[in-house]
Amino acid sequence: MSENLLSVALNGGVGLVGAVIGGSFTLYAARASSKRQKKQQFKEKYPVMMQNIDLIIEVLIKIKKSEKEYRYLFEYPYIASEDKKPKSDDPTFSYLMDTAVKVDGVVYKKVYQFRKNYMEQFNIAISIRDNGFAINDRILDNSINYRKQVDDLVYNIKNELNELLEFLQSYHKDMENEYFND
Repeated sequence: MSENLLSVALNGGVGLVGAVIGGSFTLYAARASSKRQKKQQFKEKYPVMMQNIDLIIEVLIKIKKSEKEYRYLFEYPYIASEDKKPKSDDPTFSYLMDTAVKVDGVVYKKVYQFRKNYMEQFNIAISIRDNGFAINDRILDNSINYRKQVDDLVYNIKNELNELLEFLQSYHKDMENEYFND
């Protein structure tokens, strides 16, 4: 009877070891297959991703250079024309967000954060301007101080714009390296 128990235990042990080894090979094969599939999906999506990153970079460079159609994004804190006031659903920001969502979550999050920070800084600058630049069209003596505060906020926004541009250019290069270094 003890020989039968020993035989059953050995057979069970051998079966268990075989199952563990077989399961390990299956797990390895599944992971390798998943990795290949992700790489293939990346290769298929790569051209669209890069095109959209390029479009975002192009618009951000135009904003940075204050080209005519984007100049209002930094002029409004200094002038009180309501038709020039950017909003969170501003066409420029809507375009950037729509384009960023076509890339991936990392780029979308960065562009979203830039838009959010822009609107926060922008609203603070407008508040400072409205409270300090003029009352009843009369320039206050301390308007230079308010102007400096608004200048600082606009400077912060432009720095964030530069950081976003640097991130996107670096991200673009990293993606190229991943795509071309198979």
